[in-house]
Amino acid sequence: MKIADIAISALSVHQKRVETSANNIANHMTTGSDETVFRPSRTVSIARNDGSVVARTRLLSPGTVSVFSPDHELADADGLIQAPNVSLATELMEIKTATASYKASLKLLHTAEEMASGLLEAGKNKNTR
Repeated sequence: MKIADIAISALSVHQKRVETSANNIANHMTTGSDETVFRPSRTVSIARNDGSVVARTRLLSPGTVSVFSPDHELADADGLIQAPNVSLATELMEIKTATASYKASLKLLHTAEEMASGLLEAGKNKNTR
């Protein structure tokens, strides 16, 4: 597999990581019953034999936490409702690291293109002598 293909696969993974964390942040205040509450996810990269990576998104476990809110319409007999197990600090750090990784993969892609262009130019110069 070409270096550019590997970098492109990594760009896709990092983009998915940001999307997943953004979704977790957007839904972190949703509450409800165990059946209806938002369940946060995490996207990770899985290495393939050819050097590329693929994104895999899985539900976090535990996905919810119990919150005391006796006046909520969906509160159980103990006054508890379910809320997504989302830490804003963790999600922001995930976005920050995914963004830095995206930039590194983009730099790798640009470097691969520069190397390929340099080789083509060297080949042209050799043939014109």
